[in-house]
Amino acid sequence: MIAPSNQEFAGVSNPIPQPAAAKRIALFVRALDGGVGRRFFTLAEAFSKRGYRVDVLVLQTKGPYLKELPAAVHTVILNVSSVLRTLPVLLRLPGNTLKLFPFKLLFDPPAMIKALPALKYYMRKEKPDVLLAAIEDAGIVTLWARWLTGVNTRVVVQNVATFSKQIIKNATKLFECLLPLLIQHWYPRADSITTVSNGAADDLAYTAGIPRERITTIYNPVDLNHIVKLAALMPDDPWLLPNQPPVLLAVGRLDVEKDFPTLLRAFAQLRKERELRLIILGEGKQRVMLETLCNNLEIAKDVRMPGFVSNPYAYMARAAVLVLSSAWEGFPNVLLEAMACGCPVVSTNCPGGVYELLAGGIYGQLVPVGNFSTLAQAILETLDTPCDSEKLRQRARMFSLDTIVDQYLQILLGRDTITTS
Repeated sequence: MIAPSNQEFAGVSNPIPQPAAAKRIALFVRALDGGVGRRFFTLAEAFSKRGYRVDVLVLQTKGPYLKELPAAVHTVILNVSSVLRTLPVLLRLPGNTLKLFPFKLLFDPPAMIKALPALKYYMRKEKPDVLLAAIEDAGIVTLWARWLTGVNTRVVVQNVATFSKQIIKNATKLFECLLPLLIQHWYPRADSITTVSNGAADDLAYTAGIPRERITTIYNPVDLNHIVKLAALMPDDPWLLPNQPPVLLAVGRLDVEKDFPTLLRAFAQLRKERELRLIILGEGKQRVMLETLCNNLEIAKDVRMPGFVSNPYAYMARAAVLVLSSAWEGFPNVLLEAMACGCPVVSTNCPGGVYELLAGGIYGQLVPVGNFSTLAQAILETLDTPCDSEKLRQRARMFSLDTIVDQYLQILLGRDTITTS
């Protein structure tokens, strides 16, 4: 058991004892929030139900899914160390890695790097059989920790977004700018490299110089039973009551990659033609800018942004269309979840897994990124001629939780390729 008094990391739950022979799977993510946090919560729960011992490693105690983890799952909070504790650990990395570090980064590292001492301690003490690290910086730090400790833990690294676009987004952040070089140096040491779509895999191979054959795609899972159960609940929102105008729905962090300004401009164009409403679920740093844009477009009275909602499926089940306006994605969970609810979808044909999920437009209209007029037209056509709900649900079943968990376990437990039935 992980000692909660340890100064480098602390467990915040007491696990139910598991058989000693059970494999131990560790999942490392910055926080249990957002799409990645939701997926890791789902995987942790699924692995635990199958009899595996599961640790969930996070940097932040916040996150809406943290307290919902089953009692059988270890929750490990990796404390962020001071620079004085982190620097001696960094200086033990191979010389070819240290040469990449600007002087400033060594003495002002981001939180993920300052979690390295705690992660190193965890891996040396607990020795999980396998550790899955989500997002590039977590993967790099995990590989460093294994190299420093010399443990035999199998490490699987996963990219969850379109890597080249993330680099552009984080161009002002020193560590993120180094990631392509660090990935070239360290990802080959991983036992397996995964992404959440073929598009993301192609982009990672090209951007970071990773051989494409080293990268395996595992799509995100959809827990159909969970979604159906929550979709049946009535949300506390008067716009979704019967006999109200049709509601367009968008779900996602209020950030640049979701390109909500294009959606708002498309909605403003649609609102001139018919009575509609728009709900955007999610929170983020662009809220003020988006609210200002709503006012400027004179659509504020027909747009609501209630923030993070724990049950978006109740909204999806009652919306007329779910719209994804993203500039890029890794794999669009929100489209898959909406389809599981039988909700018609319209999406930009952005880099990532959108084209794959919608099978080139069979399950929802695809439009160019950033073109609000074309987006408005596609929404209008979908309102008038929606895709059959059962057809959408059948597509979602292809990404069922059991199917995707089987694929994860094949990779996590040591197979280099995935076999599908």
